[in-house]
Amino acid sequence: MGTSVAIIVGNKVDNVLGIVADSPYCRLANVIPRWLKYKNGLPELLGSTVSFWGEVLTGANGDFGPANMRNIDKPLILIVGSKDPLVTVE
Repeated sequence: MGTSVAIIVGNKVDNVLGIVADSPYCRLANVIPRWLKYKNGLPELLGSTVSFWGEVLTGANGDFGPANMRNIDKPLILIVGSKDPLVTVE
């Protein structure tokens, strides 16, 4: 999951010339239910509930992710596969 953070932070750091991202998620709220289903077999609806309450109780932003960036000023290569159980090709 650090790939999404690398895109966001790498875009702000001057000595980063480009970013290669392997399976970044677009929004944190989208990947949490998939991760809970993949790791624990929990239904995605329950995962969505966990994600919602995680945001409420911790103040974490479920919208966090590269999908909300206005622009990326660095060259970016995305590597995404159609068989990845957590990150879908969106």
